Amino acid sequence: DRLLHAVGLTWGELAVTLDEAMGGLRPGEVLEVRTDDPGAGPDLVAWCGVTGHTFVGLGKADGYTRYFIRREILQ
Repeated sequence: DRLLHAVGLTWGELAVTLDEAMGGLRPGEVLEVRTDDPGAGPDLVAWCGVTGHTFVGLGKADGYTRYFIRREILQ
């Protein structure tokens, strides 16, 4: 549903930007995060566990990895 282009950002910079990007989504929408940070995968999975969002999956691209996160669905 939305794209966060984070190539070149450190995890600290990405985490702040990620919070802002997720805040702009409606519950159930998916954010695609593109980053070249090799350690971002485990950090994103852990971040999802803390925030209640769902890590949907990932895909490799030329020079970066695409991560997909679904905003939590409020009940």
